[in-house]
Amino acid sequence: MTKIMIYLFVVLNTIIFGKMVSHPNFTTIQEEIILDRARVFNLESEVFKITGLGNMSRLYYFIGNYDERFQNKNGSTDSIILENVRLVKTSDIHNETGNYIEGVNGKTSFRILGKIRIKPDPRISGEYTSRVTVRFSENNSSVSSEELVEVQFKVKVLKSLQLETTTMDLGGAVRGMRLSTKSGGNPGYLRISGAPRAEVEIEFPERVLIQNINDSKILTVDILTTPSSDGGELEVYLSDTGSYTVRFDGEVKDTSKASSGMYRGNFKIQVRYD
Repeated sequence: MTKIMIYLFVVLNTIIFGKMVSHPNFTTIQEEIILDRARVFNLESEVFKITGLGNMSRLYYFIGNYDERFQNKNGSTDSIILENVRLVKTSDIHNETGNYIEGVNGKTSFRILGKIRIKPDPRISGEYTSRVTVRFSENNSSVSSEELVEVQFKVKVLKSLQLETTTMDLGGAVRGMRLSTKSGGNPGYLRISGAPRAEVEIEFPERVLIQNINDSKILTVDILTTPSSDGGELEVYLSDTGSYTVRFDGEVKDTSKASSGMYRGNFKIQVRYD
């Protein structure tokens, strides 16, 4: 009797998953803004990488609900709005309508971009944040999400710098004598008002020409500051109330060729947040 052996081969299609892991899983993107006008700008994260996708070909993502209003320790504001959050610069095919990345082949990478709108509001100053969570899954059901990443958008609002100067007076002297605000004259002052504890940079010329208002005779004035500058540059921190004062002194070392009369001149001081 002949025995017939029948072998049944069954082909199984399997999807093998590793442990889905994001690198990193949290990041902060920040920007400093001088609130002198309405602004719309984008903040873009560093690169996120997700590994452990096995032979999965498509990775779905879900951008969680978020409060579009930025907030600080005192509450939220309608003046800083997170208008939109998107995945950008994906390493594989991105279907933004279907909320998935295709052709991931074990791993993928992307950045997260937020569109921010700010309107001028004298009541806002300091740091404001908004946090967004993005979940990732092997299918289009957020219930089975495998991994998530979080992005914190941070905006530091700086008050516009306000500047006030007073006139420098070199005093008077006879021809051949030295002129100085420190002996017979009065220094000039620069008063700065801005964001509390902010660092500002000050630039000015170290040498200025002044001219006799009656003729074309010129005198050279050396400019000195308190605190002392380095090559016509100063970096200072505003006080807790957002103010700072710089003293400007002037000195004319040689008046031997000066003509009689009143000398006048001016120079430009540049101040900006560092």
